[in-house]
Amino acid sequence: MVRKAFKLGMSELFADSQINREPRWPGLLRLTGASLILHAALLASLLYVPGIRDAFNIAALLANTGYVDQAYSKTEVAEDAQMLSLAHDKFRYPRGYFATEGQLQAVALTPSVPQMTFTPNLSRQLPTPTPTPEASPSLSPEASPAATTVAKAADNSKAADPKTPEEAERELNKIAAENNVVRPNENDINTRPLKDWLARANALRDKGQLDLSSEIEITIAASLNTDCKLTNPNVLQKRGDSRLIDVAKDMVSAIGDSGMLSFLRDPRKVTDPTKLSCDAMPLQVTIKLDQNDIAAKVESQADSPERAVQMAKGYNTLLTVGEFAKRGHDEEILYRNTKVTSEGKQILVNFSMPRPTASEMLKKQLPPSGL
Repeated sequence: MVRKAFKLGMSELFADSQINREPRWPGLLRLTGASLILHAALLASLLYVPGIRDAFNIAALLANTGYVDQAYSKTEVAEDAQMLSLAHDKFRYPRGYFATEGQLQAVALTPSVPQMTFTPNLSRQLPTPTPTPEASPSLSPEASPAATTVAKAADNSKAADPKTPEEAERELNKIAAENNVVRPNENDINTRPLKDWLARANALRDKGQLDLSSEIEITIAASLNTDCKLTNPNVLQKRGDSRLIDVAKDMVSAIGDSGMLSFLRDPRKVTDPTKLSCDAMPLQVTIKLDQNDIAAKVESQADSPERAVQMAKGYNTLLTVGEFAKRGHDEEILYRNTKVTSEGKQILVNFSMPRPTASEMLKKQLPPSGL
């Protein structure tokens, strides 16, 4: 039924394409803006490109009248990889990817030690093993630190259950301050790159140059510069339809040019709050679309494992409050399907949603003639 609806409405789907300028609740609009754009709008548009206008309505949740529309210099995503067919391989950062210049020099100066092979003497008398004593269970078990952290985060989320939008706004500000994380400023985000991306994708759709049933997977590595923009983006690996991959590359470029990734900056490093600036860091984006799910992951880096844990906790609590504020709306599903975790110094923003669920969300946005 979903495919039939899309086919019937294809001729009129883009007839009245426009950016939704209706004012939204400003607090929620700023909530983890860049990550949701990357994980919802991009993947939804890849899911069914004829519904790209409706997918862009998801992006427009972050593009209210307070956002700017101005000229920009388009970032091009380079190609450093060949097409792959490794459906189940998981990409990892190369060893030393996050190493500083000093660390790399130290590794280079460290003399290498030749590895020696060792052949065990099987004729040697092996010692008789000593039986392991039975464990005596404690009557006062202690919860593991990880479980305690999760429990505390859940308790904090329940305690921070706001009743009104005003209370939610105050709670969001409190959470951001307590965890030292950034709520993106709408005045720092330029919507024109996203509008241009929409126009280019629409043109491809009109020419019939997109295979709507394709599956893709792409990994892009880049750097976030001091202006909060992407620099030197390169495709590390990719598979699937080449035109849809180009659409994905173009969308990542538009997100970088829009300034939405400014939420990744660490407030502890902001010296002038009146000026938009970020601390330079490596960044990696992985996007995957198959017949069952849509998924994406954004990987960035904090200064320490402790800071990564704190920022991940802050973002998750913000998502929980945002989910409450949009209860009963599609945005609630987007927030619920976004999770932030940490691995060492890495911060991982993960989005995953069943493809049928995403299809139903897009079906609601179809014009009456397409139903």
